[in-house]
Amino acid sequence: MRAVVTTVAVLAGVLAVSACGSGSRTAFTKFSRVGALSVPTPPGFRSRTWPGGVVITDRAGAIPVPCTTNDGCAGGVAGFPSQDELVVYETSFHETPPALKLPLTLQNLRQMSDGLTEWRGAGSIGGRGTYAVEVWLGPKAPAAHRSALLSALKSVKPT
Repeated sequence: MRAVVTTVAVLAGVLAVSACGSGSRTAFTKFSRVGALSVPTPPGFRSRTWPGGVVITDRAGAIPVPCTTNDGCAGGVAGFPSQDELVVYETSFHETPPALKLPLTLQNLRQMSDGLTEWRGAGSIGGRGTYAVEVWLGPKAPAAHRSALLSALKSVKPT
């Protein structure tokens, strides 16, 4: 009986710790400035900036600058099944832009037609400019990378 009580107590402790998280958060040491925003790069990811934007990815090799115009060119995020990617860039609107609120989460963005892995949104962020945000979560990407990228998305802040 004592062994059962001890086992139950240990399992309850493990569940409590896992429910609360380990207490550790993703520590960001690299940030990219995009307009009036600071976009963090999680450990294990690389970034490539261009005037007005940044790509944050766990993809190996060269990081191309995504198409960020509305002239009919193909997409922003890469879309590879084993990789995760976040793209943030300045954009403009011909009409009054919708509001995107900080902290950014997937719920702030629209899930694309693939139904699982890509989200996009654009709009004004706190009167600090207008931005587009694209997230790709590869269905075969490591869960730890997905978690780190979503933490980076949530940690986008005004500079």
